[in-house]
Parts: sequence; C-alpha cells; structure tokens
Amino acid sequence: MFYLLLMALGAGLQVFYAELPKLWYWLAPLVCVVYAGLHLAAARTASWAHLPFFISSFNATFPVNTVCLLKRSSGLAAAFCIGAACGSYSLQQLVTAQLPHAWDKQTVELRFEVVQAQAATDTRSVSLAVKVLAATVPVLNKTVPVLNTTVPNATQTTSDYSLVGKTLRLAWYQPDVVLAAGQQWQAQVVVRRPRGFVNPEGFDYAAWVLGQGYNATGYIKAQTTPILLANQPDLRDRLRSHLHEGLSAAGSSQPFFEALLLGQREGISPAQWQILQATGTVHLMAISGLHVGLVAALGFALGLAMVKLFLRGPFIGRRGLWRASGANALRPSTKPSQPSTKPSQPSTKPSQQAGKSGSAIARGGHNYRWLPALLAVASAASYALLAGMAVPTQRALLAVVLLNVAWLFGLKSARWQVFAWVLLLVVIGEPMAALQSGFWLSFAAVAILMALMGGLRRSSITRKYLRTRKALSLQCVLAVAMALPLWLLGLPASVLSPLANLVAVPVVALLMVPALLVWVPLSFTPLSALFIQALAYLFNALWWLLDLLAQWPYAAAWGSGNGYVLVLVALALVMLLLPRTLAMRTAGCGLIALVLVGAKPTPQAFKIVVLDVGQGLAVVVHDHQQTLLYDTGPAFSPRFNAGANIIAPYLRMQGLAVVAPAGGLIPFMPTPARNNGLSVMVSHADNDHRGGFNAVNTAFAPADIWVGEPFEGLPPRATNCQRGQHWQWQNAHYHVLWPPAQLPDAPPRWSGNNSSCVLLVESQGVRFLLAGDIEAEAEQQLVAEGNLPEVDVLIAPHHGSKTSSTLAFLAALKPKHIVVSAGFKSAYGHPHPSVVARYASVNAQVWNTASNGAVMMQLQDGALRVAGLRQWQPKFWH
Repeated sequence: MFYLLLMALGAGLQVFYAELPKLWYWLAPLVCVVYAGLHLAAARTASWAHLPFFISSFNATFPVNTVCLLKRSSGLAAAFCIGAACGSYSLQQLVTAQLPHAWDKQTVELRFEVVQAQAATDTRSVSLAVKVLAATVPVLNKTVPVLNTTVPNATQTTSDYSLVGKTLRLAWYQPDVVLAAGQQWQAQVVVRRPRGFVNPEGFDYAAWVLGQGYNATGYIKAQTTPILLANQPDLRDRLRSHLHEGLSAAGSSQPFFEALLLGQREGISPAQWQILQATGTVHLMAISGLHVGLVAALGFALGLAMVKLFLRGPFIGRRGLWRASGANALRPSTKPSQPSTKPSQPSTKPSQQAGKSGSAIARGGHNYRWLPALLAVASAASYALLAGMAVPTQRALLAVVLLNVAWLFGLKSARWQVFAWVLLLVVIGEPMAALQSGFWLSFAAVAILMALMGGLRRSSITRKYLRTRKALSLQCVLAVAMALPLWLLGLPASVLSPLANLVAVPVVALLMVPALLVWVPLSFTPLSALFIQALAYLFNALWWLLDLLAQWPYAAAWGSGNGYVLVLVALALVMLLLPRTLAMRTAGCGLIALVLVGAKPTPQAFKIVVLDVGQGLAVVVHDHQQTLLYDTGPAFSPRFNAGANIIAPYLRMQGLAVVAPAGGLIPFMPTPARNNGLSVMVSHADNDHRGGFNAVNTAFAPADIWVGEPFEGLPPRATNCQRGQHWQWQNAHYHVLWPPAQLPDAPPRWSGNNSSCVLLVESQGVRFLLAGDIEAEAEQQLVAEGNLPEVDVLIAPHHGSKTSSTLAFLAALKPKHIVVSAGFKSAYGHPHPSVVARYASVNAQVWNTASNGAVMMQLQDGALRVAGLRQWQPKFWH
C-alpha cells in the first residue's frame, strides 16, 4: 500500500511544477536498477561473503541490516520516481494536445459532433461539448513565439497540430435552434486557448478546462450561419432527451432530479446552491461515490440474491444433484454418497442451518462468485453512462470495479489497497485532478469513513450504526473531520451538516435515487407523470426542511486566515480519528469549539493587490486589520460575477469574516450587522467597476461605502466621494482627490467616467494613486489645481484607454510603476499602443493583469516589491 501511495504522490506532485521536469525518465530506471540489485543481494544470503567482491569489502562498515534498509528505501524511492515519471508523461501529453498560443482567437471552419448540450447558463448562450470531425488550418508561421509564457525564450510549433479528434468547449450565443447531442454541424468557430483569471487562492479556469478533458474553448462566430449536417443521436442521447422531457412533470424539483439522474446541474440556481452549501448537502447533488456506490450495492445485492435462489431454490438441490458446502458448492455431485464414519452431532434448527448453508454457498460458490460482482459493475456503469460519464463519476466507477475485483478474488482485507489503487489510477488518468477540490474532498471523506469504521465488524455496523444516535454521532465526527479540508480549499464547513445529512442522505440516497432508477422504465408508461409528481412532493418536503435550516444565520462556518487556527483544527481532527478507547474524541470536539470561538484574522503588513478580473477593476488594500476594496469588478452573467467568484473567495482566505445572514466565523454568538474590518469604494456606476458590489455587500456587509455616482442596489448608508475626505488607519493615510464637492440640490457637474473617485494612499513614504476611469478632462482639472503629488504606483485610468493618461497627467505624477487592469485580447484593445508609448516616456514599468495576472504590491521596511502572480507562481499550462 505504501508503494502505491508514494507512486500516487509522485504523480500528483507534477501538477505543481512550473515546468515539467524530465529527470524522472532516467531517474526512475536508475533507482529501479539499484533496488533490483539490493533485492537480489539481500535475497541470496544474509552473509557478506557471497556478495560481489566490491561490496564484501565494506562488510565491517555496512552490516546486512543496512542492506535491507537501503533495499526498502530504494524501493520506496523507485515507487515515487515511477509515479512521477508517469504523471509527468500524462501531463506532457495533455499540454501537447492543448491549443497552441498562435492559434488563440483564430477563426477556423469546423465540422463537429455535439457530445453534450448543456442548459443555457443565462439568457444568451448554450454551452456545448463537441468532438471535432474535420477542421481547416489557419495560415500561420511555422514557428511562432509563445506570448505571456512562463518559460523564457520558449517557442511552440504549430505546423503539426490538428484539431481533428480534439474535444472543445464551445459557446453558442442566442441559438435559433434546439441543440442536442448527436447533431453534426459545420460552422466558423473562433477557437481560444484555455485561459482564466489568475488570482491568489482563486479558481483557475484554464486548469479546470484541461482537467475536464477539453483541449480548447471557443464560440460560434455570430456573423455566420451554421449548417446542420446530420442529426443522429445514439440510444443514450435519445434516452436522456426522453428522460429530460419526462422530468418536466416534477416542476420546481426538476433541476434536482436532473442532477441526480442525468448529472446535469446547470438548472440549480445560485440561491439553491447556497442552501445546499449552508446545510452541507452539496455532495447529494453530485453523481459521485455515494450514488454510484449505492447503485453498485443494489446490483451486488441482486446478484447475491440470485445466487442464493439458484443454490437453495427449487431449481437446484431438490434431488441432491448439487453439493452445497466447501469450495465445490456449485459443482455437480458425481460420486455416490458414502456413509458417515463420524458420530452424529445434534442438529441445529432448520432455519439456522439453512441460513448458514446459504451464506457458505454464497461465499464458497466460486463458479457463481462472478455474478454479484458483474451485476454491481454493470449497474454502476449503466448509471454512470446515463449520467454522462463526468469526471467524478468515472472515479467512482473505477472504485466500484476495483472493489468487486478484490471481492471476486477473495481479498477480504484489501480496502486500503483498493483505496491506494484508485488514488494512483486517478492521478495518472486525470493529470489535473490534484487541482480540483472535489478530488481532495472525495478521497478525504472516504479515508475518514474508512478510519472511523474500519475496526468494526459488518454485523456491528448493521446492528449499531443504523440507529439514529450512532448515525448522528458518525455524522458529527465526519462533519468536524471534514472542516479542515473544506477550509483549506476555501469552502465553508456547515455547522448543521450532521443534522441535515441525517435526514437528507437516507431520503436522497436510499429513496430518491432508487426511485428515479425505477422510474426510467416507467417513463414509457402512462404512470410516468404521476410517479414523478409523487417524488417531487417528497423532495419538496425535504427541501422545505433544508431551506429552514439554512435560514439559521450561523449555518456556514468559514475558515480563518490564521495558520495557528488551521494547526489546531488538524490536531482536533487527529484526536477525533483516534480509537474510542483513548477517549480523545470529546476533547477534539471541545478544541474545535474553542477554535471557532477564538478564531481571529491574522494582522497583515501593508499591501495592495490588483486582482485579475478581466476587463474591469478590483483593488484590495490591506492595512493591518483593515481592508479597503476599491471597485468590485464586472458582472459577466447572472451566474458569474467578480464579486462572488473572485473577490469574495480571496477576502475569505485572507481571514475576513462573513457576516449574517450567510454565516460567520463565530457560531453560537452574535454576529455584527456590519463588518468593521472592510470598507468599499466604488469609483462609478459602470458595470466593469460595480458589477460585483451586490455579492460583496451581501456576503460581508462592509461598514463604510463610498461611491462616485449612485447605481441600482446601492444601500442607503452609502456616501458620495468628495474631494477633501481623508482618514488614517494603522499604517496608511487615505485622501480623496476627486470629484469636487457638489452643492446641495445642484445637478452633478461630473458624471460617467469623470465622476470616478480618485484615491491617494500613502504608507511608509510610498504613494499609490487609484484613478478609476477618469478621462482627459478630469485629468486636466486635477493638474490645473495642483493637487497631484508624485507617486510610486499608478493604477492606470480607464484601463489604459487612449482617452486617458495624458502626458501632462503622467508628467505631474512621475509614476515608477503603472498597473493596467484589462482583459486578455479584449475587443477594446487596452492598453492602447499610444498610451503605452506615453508610459514609456516617463520611464514607468508597466504591469498588465491580462499578461501578469493579479499584481501584488507589498511594503517591507519602506521598500516596495511588485510582482505578477503569473510570474511569481508560474504554471506550465499558462
């Protein structure tokens, strides 16, 4: 088992390298040769006299025990190196199949087949997973330099690259046809190399795309008309379409039934996900180990029942033609019966004797032993295929296959070996798995459950752990044990998870999923709608309970940025997993309660982070225990905005407490109505600057809010930015330089971009100017008034637009660093080449979030350090 775990570790670690090392390809064979030599030497004899002369001369220095130790160490090293070589090879194959940099944003003619058509993520687009059947090649140079690469002087050839056979993730904006799997289309597609925002503790979209098996992304060109070539869905696609239509009778429960049966979770709204997250029941809406394992268990039970029926039923054994004991329980008897020479023993009760005989037959009937395993794998595979064979489903199916193989060969105590095999095969088969939160959570949950229940006999589990008290106890221990991995991954741990799962798991896993599987054949009968409506009524009752639990303001406990808190949580986790005889579980729960009550954010040195939010702006100023958020980035769609998906995860990982009603760091205690550690300044009302405000305000309820101009959804407590406002926190002074104060009841003189709040931040003699979207007119006014000091860092006005950053403005500021927050290859073309030339005229170093990722600026003893996250933490897929 340890060899398998080390191989998995070596394969999984490769994803964290900036450049894939090739030393494993020769290091692994070398260590294997050393291990083989030591193994042969130790196996020949325990004496040094029979070893080769060049080894026997060291007899006095290295005893035989040392050889055994070296043999074991070299074996473990060989396992690690072999896993590292396999993982590196898998990742290199994945990166090779990725769309080259030179092809990014090129238009190609594609003929493709729709593999999966997801529901519309908003009112504008449909997401498609397609398999390319034919493709044209754009006219490119033979060798094109790689843009924004993390490897110096790297080049990438594109002459041998082909999109044929590749899997793409495409967006089709406002389609005028119904898209379905099995359709073949010909269309002009703008292909994109997978690329996402790069922020500290943020979601890496490019890594997720590669992890899902997509080689490129793109969109159907809007100015063209795609041509439908064929519509030939296979049996599975037709069945999924039929089931999708049948589930419409479920009403509001339809999105949840589609998630449980078809693996389609797009219909679940963000508000519903928040309820699942607050109650710790998100795992029930993902087809993974729980549901696939349940279906496999049903298939296994059916196969076992069939074997027992054949061995004890009227078809076999009535006339004594089959023997029912030992390893030959299922072989026909060819010898005549012999009188017994042993004295007769008192017989047991017939029912007990039959039960024991049936168990022995089921375990010893090797000729039929394959039937339960075969039905278990077939049931799980059918369910996984119906659900779309998503990546988590494939992992669960792999575990089912290995478990049944172990059972088939009688490996009764192989649960940890199976766990290690599944882990190894997953990290090799899914090169990007180590970057996915679901990977860590699923394996952590399985390992914790195995550690908690591994010492119990099956009869003990059946007798005790189906009781409510024991089940609740197990849920409590599991909820606390999973808190650490959840917090490390930037996710909340639900305080109500034990209670919610005690009700939801039996209802969903033991009732809803089997009932939906039973409904599949019933969907072709007139009873379909009635059956689904009955299930929907039951699920609505469950959802009412989950919604009621989620209303508790302290349902979700978010992690703290304090490292000492995480160490204490890890210690409590170990105490909870220790055997009950040591009586440490109560102390572990008490330690967790103390951590939750006493958790405080870690004071930070002064730093400013310009987050990578694409075509928008979001700047976070950290000043000891105070945080200022300047602008909140854009809202890209109803399901994705910078406030909820980029800024909020970053602030939580920095230890900023989430306030009621979403939960807080201090359960069971009053939570303040305002977050005194956070203030927000929204420069003006454009979407790319205020799009994420509602999400941030809902999650954190900042104490102070300043705005350059009002917009929809602004709370009444917000105040307008006015020149002359100033304040001081721990390590910095803050001065508002623009816009000028307005007379009461007078129409605003400045609006739009020129109404942006201009903020000057000074700490330890270093000045930062945050200029929003002001344009040339406002810049000229500021220069004329003489209120512009020289600064060290300028956040470029209007993303580097040619209407801003005038020469007079730059000459007055004399910035050493200029940070541009813009989208990668956006249609606006920011920063404009003429503006870049102006930046060069004042000898400023330019940083662009499009190419550098989030830009980090930190002060240490008055010295300014600036770094881009793409260069500071490079990834090979960038």
